Amino acid sequence: MAFLRDVDRALTTPVVLHCLGGFALVCCYGLPRATNDIDYIATEVAGDDELIALAGRGSELSQRHQVFFQRVGIALFPEGYARRLVTVDAPTLMRLRLKVLEAHDIVLSKLDRFSGADSDDIKFLATTVPLDLDVLKTRYDEELRPYAAVGPERLDLTFELCLAMIREVQRAG
Repeated sequence: MAFLRDVDRALTTPVVLHCLGGFALVCCYGLPRATNDIDYIATEVAGDDELIALAGRGSELSQRHQVFFQRVGIALFPEGYARRLVTVDAPTLMRLRLKVLEAHDIVLSKLDRFSGADSDDIKFLATTVPLDLDVLKTRYDEELRPYAAVGPERLDLTFELCLAMIREVQRAG
């Protein structure tokens, strides 16, 4: 992707991002749609300010490529996600390193908003990745629910709906 190459060339320090959302699905899981933002929740090394100045919304690079980096301020994701990150294979990038949430963690990160697009993304993962419902349940109970800012009852209902949707997709094969 030309945008990532141009950002990489412009950076003066290394940046390692933990990405989620549509970019993660497109980049690592093969979701067949474009995304105009690259959402991330954390950086492993300094460089976040430089990255946003170079390639955040409204920057010259974002206007040229119609894509931008965006740090997600409020997001729901499993507490232990970092040890399961998937590294994006991009050998031509020297300073910019991208890691994305593992598929089960992506599903859990979508529970708070659970929009139509989020539901579609979860269905896509259920058809392309062997999602393990026991893994989802364990991570939900141990790494997500205890840290959720929204009411746990609402989140529990959404999670049960999500599990039912995944079961249906998996049964349909």
